[in-house]
Amino acid sequence: YQRLLNMSQVREHTQGDFVFYSHTTGYSGEPLFNPTLQEMLTNRPTEWSLIPDVFVSVPMQYPDAERLRQTCSDETAGRLLKDMDFRTYYEAGVPSDRESVDDLATFKRRIRRYYLGKVPVLISCEITADSDAGATESIGPDALVDLFISIDCESHCAVLTWYSLSSPFLVSHLFDNILCNRVMVQTDAAKVNFYDYIMDRFGLVKRGTPKIFAVFPCRKDRLSGHQLASLLAGETIYPDGENFGKIIDRDILAAVESDRGMGQYDRAFVCAYTNVVLQFSEEFAGSVAERLYEESITLFYLELILFEEAAIHIADREIIRLFTDKDAERPVEFLAKVDAIYDGYSQTIDFWDIKVNYPTSQKSIAMLREAFGIRDQLNAMKRNQEQLQTVFDTKCDIIDRKDSKRMDTSLAIISVLAIFSAWMDGYDYIATWNDVLASGTIHILQRLLFLAVLLAAGYAVTHLFGSKLGHYLRKCRRQKRRQPKKPKKAKTGRRAKHDVKEPRDCP
Repeated sequence: YQRLLNMSQVREHTQGDFVFYSHTTGYSGEPLFNPTLQEMLTNRPTEWSLIPDVFVSVPMQYPDAERLRQTCSDETAGRLLKDMDFRTYYEAGVPSDRESVDDLATFKRRIRRYYLGKVPVLISCEITADSDAGATESIGPDALVDLFISIDCESHCAVLTWYSLSSPFLVSHLFDNILCNRVMVQTDAAKVNFYDYIMDRFGLVKRGTPKIFAVFPCRKDRLSGHQLASLLAGETIYPDGENFGKIIDRDILAAVESDRGMGQYDRAFVCAYTNVVLQFSEEFAGSVAERLYEESITLFYLELILFEEAAIHIADREIIRLFTDKDAERPVEFLAKVDAIYDGYSQTIDFWDIKVNYPTSQKSIAMLREAFGIRDQLNAMKRNQEQLQTVFDTKCDIIDRKDSKRMDTSLAIISVLAIFSAWMDGYDYIATWNDVLASGTIHILQRLLFLAVLLAAGYAVTHLFGSKLGHYLRKCRRQKRRQPKKPKKAKTGRRAKHDVKEPRDCP
């Protein structure tokens, strides 16, 4: 009944052993069932019986925090944000605002969370090459989901989370839409891609991959092994098995075949792979307040990791953009832009490897980081950083060579001018010896001085440009040796017949 009510539209009340709901959001949408959904449910009774709480967290870049301070409110969302703030304050460091006591006090003050309201999202059938007509066919009507965002006040990193309690969507198709970035928002005018919608409304830009956290209030035995593997891989579950066959990937199978998976307590089965985290346990069936309190623990871990992923992608994107920037030709300008990139990246440093208090929490974060491949993303950014250093060194080398060439030319000109200036002074000085030497002797001395000056000028020019000329000639010889040799002409005459080998028959 929670699925049919859509928990985003109602408020849960408990009184003793009684549970009842009151509508808080008026919604005049279509009924939950439509012909497409009704037809699919006849072949998907197992999948339809799965009614999880689904959280989708996306690393983001935000331009302006003022656009995120919405006036909308929701009691359930307020409870979730309160649980997240509680995790932030008590899970890490010391619950104190004094930096001399709590090393993470600054980190805790930097995180702000805002509720952004409700959005009607729509999922569609899986896109295949030969079913263009069904590519836009919706599975059921649009359903409201809730959005909240966590931002780092001292950088532009953020984590946007939208969630659907007792999700009214087909699970595997929802996962497929999320990982393929095909979730649509139903507006008054038309259907709009989810990321276009949040860009236009809040200025948020996606920086990384969405991560799905789904909590199932049932045992994992409800699904077969290959169905669970498909769900963990974010693929659509077909009634008669996967379209491409059963998943045999050893990493995925290792995660789903274990009794407890990544779980550290006997309460639940937990598994994670790349972009999906699944939790199964009958103990998760409970009131909304109890569920949110439990789910906020893992959600807080995901948030910490995705802050790091957002910072990595933002810095990596700026590095790649700098590679193609034509305005940063000079090394000084180039270095200034590199410094700006590293400045922005270092402002997020408080989020790296936050030391949470519980050993089980530390292990959970480590396992999720490994499952999400955060280390691989860091290595990719480091490779681009190394390439950035190579580009900078190359630019400096080119500038040095150009400056060296200009310097050599200037020195050659100055040397020649200085030598000929000395020759003119010497010529005039020898001419003053007419009272000591004969005019013929003076004339010979002047000619010898001219030859000496000419040799000195030639030596100066040859010394400055000879090494460059030799380098150029050696380069030409190397290029000539690298050129393929012309094939020799075939031999003719009687002897040529004996030299030609008959081709062997191919086996």
